[in-house]
This record gives sequence, C-alpha cells and structure tokens, in this order.
Amino acid sequence: MEYGLRHYEAVQRLFWFMLFLLCLFLAYPAARSTQADFASARAAASAMPTDAYKSPDFWKQTQWLGSSSMVSFSILYLLCTEVLFMGARALWLFVQFIGTFIVKHVLTTTLAEYSTKSRLSVASSPSALEKLFPSQDLFRKVSRFPFSLILHPFQRLRLMFRNPQSTLPAEQLVEKERRASEADWQILAASWGPFRWVLWPLPFLALFQSSWMFHGRLQPLLNGHQDFQAYILPLAGSFVPLAQIGFITILLSIGGALLKRVDDLYLATVDGLLYDQFLSRLPIQSGDTLILLEAMQRHFHELRMLLRRLEKSPESESDVEETPA
Repeated sequence: MEYGLRHYEAVQRLFWFMLFLLCLFLAYPAARSTQADFASARAAASAMPTDAYKSPDFWKQTQWLGSSSMVSFSILYLLCTEVLFMGARALWLFVQFIGTFIVKHVLTTTLAEYSTKSRLSVASSPSALEKLFPSQDLFRKVSRFPFSLILHPFQRLRLMFRNPQSTLPAEQLVEKERRASEADWQILAASWGPFRWVLWPLPFLALFQSSWMFHGRLQPLLNGHQDFQAYILPLAGSFVPLAQIGFITILLSIGGALLKRVDDLYLATVDGLLYDQFLSRLPIQSGDTLILLEAMQRHFHELRMLLRRLEKSPESESDVEETPA
C-alpha cells in the first residue's frame, strides 16, 4: 500500500510539472505571433488629439506591446503562459467531471447485480464473504476502460485495486482512500504554485515598462524642445502599461481563484462518490473480521459439544439409579 500510494503521488506531481513546462514551451511562439500583430497595429495607428487621455479608449491602446524591447516581450510571454495554463486546467476539469459520471455508472451497474444477495450468517464460511463484493468484476472493468490512465477517478480506483486477488478489508481501504484523498488535495493546491510565480512579476514588469516610457518621453521636455501642454498625451500614455497589466493581473487572479474552487468541488465529488458507491458497500469491515469469525465458529462448536455432554450426563445418572444393587 505504501509503495502504491507513493507511486501515485509521484505520477500526479510529474503530470502537473510537465503540463506547466508544456505551457511554457507553447507560450513562446504564441507571444512572438502576438507581438508581431501588435507591431503591425502600432505602425498603422494614427495620431491622437491632445485630450485623448480623458477618453476610455485611450487606456485600451496596446501599441506599446508591439515594441521590440525585452520587457514587453516578457510581459506577453508570461501572459500567454498564464492563459494557456488556465485553459489547460479548465479542460482538465471538464474531462475529469465526465470521468466521475463514468465511474459512477460503472460502480452502480456492477454493484446492482450483487445488492439482492442474501446476507451470510455468522455460522457461514468466512471465505464466502468475499463473494458478496464484486472486486474481480470491478477490477476488470476499470482496467479495460480505454481512458482509465487519463481519467483521475479511474486512477483512484486502480490504486484501490492494486492487489485484486487478495481480500478487500474495508478498514485498510478506507485508510488508503483517506491518504490518497489528502495527497490529491495537497497536489492540486501545490500545482497552482507556478501560476502564482508567473503572475506576480507582471505588475513589476509593467511598472518598469511605464517608468522606461515615461523617462524616454520626459527627456525632450527636460531639454526644452517642446512645451509641457503639448506633451501631456505622451506622458499620460506612459502609464497605460501599468494600468492595463494591473487590470489583467486582477482578472487572472480572480480566474485562478475560481478554478481553485472548482478543483475543490471536483475532489469533494470524487471523495464522496468513492465512499458512497464503493467503500460503504464493502461487506468486510476489518482486516481481523475473518479471524474473529473463525474464532467465534470454534467457540460455538465447543459450546454445542459442551451442551451435548451436559445433556448426556443426566441420562447416564438416571441409568445408574435404575440399576438394582
């Protein structure tokens, strides 16, 4: 059980790390293409009137992203990484929610065939208790499902059925499920770490970009080449990157928080499904149940033998009394 759980955790952590690396790899060509589009829009942009900074459209301009500076490209690259990562998380959640419905259907249809079986008495054979739960049928259905390696609920079931030939004691399975559930909650919470690492540098890069633009546009005024009133618009445009990236950062933070809540909802759904449809229906409630049942059977057998001897003893005494001296 320990090796299976550790292997399961390692696979899940590797999956999220590789997903983040894939987003970093795909973000580079996406950022290059986006920067080229902004550069063409920057070349075709027309001059704005002096009081254009009072209009909301002024703060929507994106020509600064078309510059060839490393700062603007870094901002675009990080934004593309964040968008790709959030899109991949949303797609993963959509697929896994479908997997929960499939697992529920598999468990319901398989266990329905065994729900009408009569309960075994204490005097029945302990080994016959294993026949009340269709562990072999469930293991075959889980293993043969074509997308069982992709769907997370099937991976949890495969972890439960790691040794399908042995008895399924509910006590050990509940403990394994509890540890697997805790591992999933921790892994999904930690998988958002790269998202936060990429998100927080964005406002600082935007501040650096705005400061650089402000410094460059302020030089003609310091040299006395232009009057201040005619140069209000370029100076105000220097703060466009900071305003835009700050707003986008807030939106990404809200989107990430929403996806985290959906992650929690998904994990709670999987935990409840596996307990209600799987663990709560196990007939064997402890790993020592079979041993206790065998001991009780021996004890009842000894009691029956003792009662038979007690019944025979009065008969023998009466026979002795009736015998003439």
